[in-house]
Amino acid sequence: MKKRTRRRAWNPLANPVRAAVVAAQPPDLTTIKTANLMTLREVRAGRIDRHGIQVLEAIVGTSESLARVGVGTEALPVCAAARRALKAIAAARGKVGKLEVAAFEVLIEFYDAQVDAASQGEVARAVAPYVHLRR
Repeated sequence: MKKRTRRRAWNPLANPVRAAVVAAQPPDLTTIKTANLMTLREVRAGRIDRHGIQVLEAIVGTSESLARVGVGTEALPVCAAARRALKAIAAARGKVGKLEVAAFEVLIEFYDAQVDAASQGEVARAVAPYVHLRR
């Protein structure tokens, strides 16, 4: 029987250089918006996982902090309703009802309007607890 080599066989599909470059780049608003829309699709489907709940918490927190700064202050009651919906989803172990779907659809409309109206610095400060954006 032939001796096996000690050389490590790497996965041919893995690209460590690409992984390092992607990890070094902070996310921009396009990737955040894509994640938000994918999470909204999961919410509309009626089932959401732990990552989706984290994204929804980030949306609620960002919208609240932008409203406290003065960008879209009318979003505060919607954020409170979305917080209640998050608690209901967590209690139901990821199952989403119609009221929760409606709350998050309204919240994401407000969130998009707030991000469009705010300056880059305000958005970066609001998103900072959740993701690091360049100011």
